Amino acid sequence: MQDESSHDWIKFGDGQANVAVTLTETVGYGWPALARITLDTIMVERQPTLMNVADFVKAAEKMHSDLAGEAKLESLEGDFDLKLSANSLGRIAIEVTAHKWAGNSFEYDFRGKFEVDQSYLPSLIHGLRAQLKNRAST
Repeated sequence: MQDESSHDWIKFGDGQANVAVTLTETVGYGWPALARITLDTIMVERQPTLMNVADFVKAAEKMHSDLAGEAKLESLEGDFDLKLSANSLGRIAIEVTAHKWAGNSFEYDFRGKFEVDQSYLPSLIHGLRAQLKNRAST
């Protein structure tokens, strides 16, 4: 995985439970990205091509204003999925799945779930919007 200081990482969560994502470039069919998932002492890294970043941002904005609903971020390769789900108590459940292909099957299947306060959403939304704008203009 590339040096963390060379990218604008957007973090979902804090401390021992988080997912960090950054878009690396603009391509016609999706957004190549770096993703780092940390749960307790386990860290998994992927380099997915994200397919629905703009839709994910819109869904996260709606989720933040309504304190309801969900936002899903999926990869073209099927090796990374992230789902945010809001509840009426102001908590956001974060579910993440990472796969690594080995031939015709998965080498490992990583699934994690944790919760954060809805106050994380504005910085997430702002960070992804800025990355979309910056990558589209290059």
